[in-house]
Amino acid sequence: LLEEGGVRVRRLRVSDAFHSGLMDGVLEELGSVVGGLSLGRPVVPVVSTLTGVIDEEQWSDPGYWVRQVREPVC
Repeated sequence: LLEEGGVRVRRLRVSDAFHSGLMDGVLEELGSVVGGLSLGRPVVPVVSTLTGVIDEEQWSDPGYWVRQVREPVC
């Protein structure tokens, strides 16, 4: 859809399935680390690879970044 709309896109080449259960052991610590950061809203509109929509509030939620590790990319 993005390409049809004139947006340049490119598939990511990866060697492993990064959203697997193998990441479960780091989720708690990741949440703690991200929770200690000062996260702000993006300056430009960004489409989430997790939700597929523009949602400026999610970027400052540590839970969003933990979900990024385990949930599939949309």
